[in-house]
Amino acid sequence: MNLMATATRTRCPRRSCVLSLTPLLCLLSLGSLLPNEAEARLPQVRLRQERTAAGQDLRVKVYLYSKAPVGAYTLELAFDPAELEVVGFERGAAEEFSMAPVANRSDFDSGRVRFSAFQYSRLDGPQHRVHVATIKLRPRPSDSTEKRRRSARLQVRTIMFADTEGRRYRLPDRTRRLRVLIP
Repeated sequence: MNLMATATRTRCPRRSCVLSLTPLLCLLSLGSLLPNEAEARLPQVRLRQERTAAGQDLRVKVYLYSKAPVGAYTLELAFDPAELEVVGFERGAAEEFSMAPVANRSDFDSGRVRFSAFQYSRLDGPQHRVHVATIKLRPRPSDSTEKRRRSARLQVRTIMFADTEGRRYRLPDRTRRLRVLIP
């Protein structure tokens, strides 16, 4: 597909030249609707809540989707400390990330916790859909006497991602949100 934009000259009442950029603007807006191939290759974070029974801690799985082999990451969890408390972090199902992510326990009640992990076992992996961690959360007691389902919001933001060769990826500031259901 070969599209070419040309600027045409039009005359204003004051005899000054003005470029008509309408064809060029149409092309630019069309290009913004197409998927950005470079952005599609960047690592992305996804969250998924596990089903739990009433009275049990909530568990949220953290996945990294990446075409590059995952070497290290730092993520930031944000939540309302009046609704939830962080109990801890567990390792994910990816055997390369054999230890739980590192996090500062003194931040668990603050509403904002950064957690990090790295893997040193394989230079060729893991990649694609990688379960890197599980977040354990405990709901705070509700003041309400009603027996209805509650929910709370979680946000996870990527601070740093590096592949197994140590290349850091500059990621767009995308925050992943999840509404967790409290049984």
